[in-house]
This record gives sequence, C-alpha cells and structure tokens, in this order.
Amino acid sequence: MTPEEAVTLQKIGKDLRKSFAAIIVKTFLFPLYAVCFYKAVNILRKKPRGWMMGINMTILILLFLMASALTSIDISNFVTLINTTFVHNSGTVLDTKYGEASNATFNRVLVIDAVYGYMTVLGDAIIIWRVSAFWNQGKRRWVLFLLYTMLLGSLITAFLLNYCVARLGTELFLGGFQDPPFCRNIQITSYAMPAATTFVATSLIGITFWSVFLIPLQIFQLIISLS
Repeated sequence: MTPEEAVTLQKIGKDLRKSFAAIIVKTFLFPLYAVCFYKAVNILRKKPRGWMMGINMTILILLFLMASALTSIDISNFVTLINTTFVHNSGTVLDTKYGEASNATFNRVLVIDAVYGYMTVLGDAIIIWRVSAFWNQGKRRWVLFLLYTMLLGSLITAFLLNYCVARLGTELFLGGFQDPPFCRNIQITSYAMPAATTFVATSLIGITFWSVFLIPLQIFQLIISLS
C-alpha cells in the first residue's frame, strides 16, 4: 500500500465512522419519533375540524416526511461509500474511487443542509402555536411578538442558507461551510436561532405549567395541613 492510498483509506474510515454513528443514533431515535408522530396525528384527528387543525396536520406530516428523507439519505450515503470504494471497480485506484463516492454523495449533503433549515422552522412554528394558547392574553402578548420575531429570523436564515447551498455548495467541507465567512456564519446561525427559539418557548410552557398546576397544588396541600 502506497502512502497516498493509506491517507485515502484513513479518510474513508473517518467518513464511514461518522456515517455509521449517525445511522446508529437515528436507528434508536427514529422509531420513537414515529410513535410520537402517530400519537400526535391521532390526537389531532379527534379535534374539531378547521383550518388550524389542517395546518398542524400538514406540518406534522411534512416534518415526518423530511425526517424520513434525511434518514434515508444518511443510509444511502453510507451504502454508496462502501459500494464505490470497496465493492465495485476493483481495478480502479482507491483515491479515484473515493473521489467518485464523494461526488456521488455531495448533492445529497446539499439536500440535507437545505431541508434541515425548514424542518427547524416548522417545528418551532408548532411550539410557538402551543405557547400562544396560554400567552395570548393581556400584557403578556409581547412575549409572542418576541417569539414571532425569532421565528421570522429562523425563516430568513433558512432562505439565506439555501442561497449559500445553491450558489456556493462547492465550498462545503464535511457538511459545513468554511468560506465565505458569510455562509459560514449563516450556517452557525441556522443552528443557533431554532435552539434559542425552542428554549424560550419551552421555558414559557414550563412557566405556564408551574402557575396553572403547581401553585394550586400547593394551596391544596396548605388547606389539607390546616384542616
């Protein structure tokens, strides 16, 4: 084995390790997600039919289809890398076969980056809708304005990320932008904005749970202790 082949084989090993780890994690998480999707659909079907129920059902189905597509792409990339580098074209130089495998999986990586941004926006939209059911009264409405602004920021970030993927996709390295700095910052923001939105919305739901359920429980316990 030449030194060049050793370096190429090391790159292939790193790619296989990363792909295999992603597949293992999704193998455990995807069935749980499918069960949650099934239960959520059943709950929505029992709700009165209306435009809001239709929107929520559409978002849930889209999220499930996107998650299924991303999982399928990960598995397809893993199989393509093995078949191209180790199974087919036994007479071809290893470095050439690795280049062919990278080219074959590159467009799928672009799809993953593009779809992920919209998945986070749709997921945050459902969470914010649930928050609005509790915080859409009185002076507390300003909180919803903050969440809507953050959701709009996530949507704009998703559009800009798609622009970077479509125009500068060749600059991707291991699924991330290295140059130009604008696209690198947009990709980082596409991870940070949904995480911040989910954190704020989940915190508001937790505050609502505390004020609606735990405080009356404490009053009930106080009454019992005094009786």
